[in-house]
Order: sequence, then C-alpha cells, then structure tokens
Amino acid sequence: MGTESVVLLPKRLSIGQINEFVNAAGSFESEILFFYQGIQINAKGLLSVNLFFLSHYSRNQNEPITLRIEGCDAQEAIKNLSLMLNGYLEQ
Repeated sequence: MGTESVVLLPKRLSIGQINEFVNAAGSFESEILFFYQGIQINAKGLLSVNLFFLSHYSRNQNEPITLRIEGCDAQEAIKNLSLMLNGYLEQ
C-alpha cells in the first residue's frame, strides 16, 4: 500500500534537519522517496538527500516536492514525515 504527499520546504535545510529527517525515515520499513522535477531520491540515504538539497532543491525556494511512500507502514510514515517537513518550513 502506498501514499504520497506534496510538501513545501525552505530553501535550505540544515545538516541537523537533514540528519533528523533521514533518521526518522529510516525508522520505517516502507520505501521512502522524494520526487522533484523528474529526479527521484532515496529519502533514507543521508548522502543522496544531502547532495540533492545542495545541488538541486536549494536553488528554488518554497517549490513543492513530492514525498512518496510504499510499504506496510506507509500511512504512519507519511503522517509523521510530512508533519516533520512542514515544521521545517515554519522554523
């Protein structure tokens, strides 16, 4: 079972925020991916998420990014991770 959410993120996420998100994503069994302008990123990989935000996403502030989750705990993961990402926008 899968689900997805479109979220807005600030132009820059701190290393701490990226690490916090990747650790939270890693706590779920589901496959967790970011999709942005045809790019697919494994959201459980610290290096891939960090490189993505440094090289692609940081150029375009407050653009939507899709979080797609497939697996047995997808509903819980999408709820928790979307809330976390939306919280970064408010900081």
